[in-house]
Amino acid sequence: MRQQIKCLSCFVYEQIGLAYIFGKACPHKTPRKGYPTLVIWLVSLSFISYGIATQFYESRLDRFEHRRVLLSAMLTTDAISQSFPELVTLQKYKLPHEPRWYMPFEGIYTLTSENKKPLSEKTVRKIATTIVNFKHKLGCSEDEWRNEKWKCVNLSGADLIGADLTFADLRRVKLVEANLKGAKLEKADLRYSDLKNINLEGSNLKDTKLQYAELHYANLSGTNLTRAKFNNSDLIHADLSGANLGGSNLEGADLAWDNLEGVFFIDNNFIESHPEDTTEKNVKEMACRELKKAKNWEKSLRCHELSCGATMVTPQCITDIQKNRVSQEVFNHILDVDFYKSSYSG
Repeated sequence: MRQQIKCLSCFVYEQIGLAYIFGKACPHKTPRKGYPTLVIWLVSLSFISYGIATQFYESRLDRFEHRRVLLSAMLTTDAISQSFPELVTLQKYKLPHEPRWYMPFEGIYTLTSENKKPLSEKTVRKIATTIVNFKHKLGCSEDEWRNEKWKCVNLSGADLIGADLTFADLRRVKLVEANLKGAKLEKADLRYSDLKNINLEGSNLKDTKLQYAELHYANLSGTNLTRAKFNNSDLIHADLSGANLGGSNLEGADLAWDNLEGVFFIDNNFIESHPEDTTEKNVKEMACRELKKAKNWEKSLRCHELSCGATMVTPQCITDIQKNRVSQEVFNHILDVDFYKSSYSG
């Protein structure tokens, strides 16, 4: 057994090149010829490829950082509106695979592979923060919009997950297919914005201005839309499931094909201004007509006066809330407690 171990050790010693290195360091009087050097060559090639790949990777990373810094600086110039789309594009920048010295021949993969990896989440968030820092300068007024020299900001496809856009000016901003999941948009101004296919799942849009906004196929599921203003907005095919629309203004909004399952309606205005002599019955009929355009409208959580001929699946609105017929957990989740308690107390 001992002899076998000795023979194996000698074999490994020879094959990995240690015998060759030791022979060069301490040459014998009669030098031996024909040392195995394959392993030495392979290790050398691995480190050479690692060095070249590292330079390649670092050059691409430096190019990305240089562009990011340059675009950030441009945000303080007259080219601000042109810089934002470039920053959004930069969020989708892909880097080569980063080589690791302890992984043999990974450098060759870095140099030859077309499969590049997206930026780290931390870097994407850093770019998003740069955009958010200018949230009060993103929108453009009607005069600016009509001026041919002025281009409203285009943030289509932007990754702004969880961004704090409270009080943001986003008038006429293009946010097509942008991801604002969990974003804070309380009291933001989104009038006339293009929000097609936007993802606003779980976001806070309390008191947000959304008049004349285009929300085709927008994902508004689970959002807080308390007292949001949707006057004349286009909500065709939007997903409003589980959203809180308490106190929101839907005057003139198009709810055709919207998913209203689990939506909470209370104190809403569905119809445009009507003559003073219009009866309450007619007002309810017009509101029901708008509501019935949507999918799953009968599964929404709404006040008793908006039953619209369907079996109600919710409590009787404010009176039941005041009488504590709704559990505290549900109450806190679907209703703005401070607003409604102050508005309907007594």
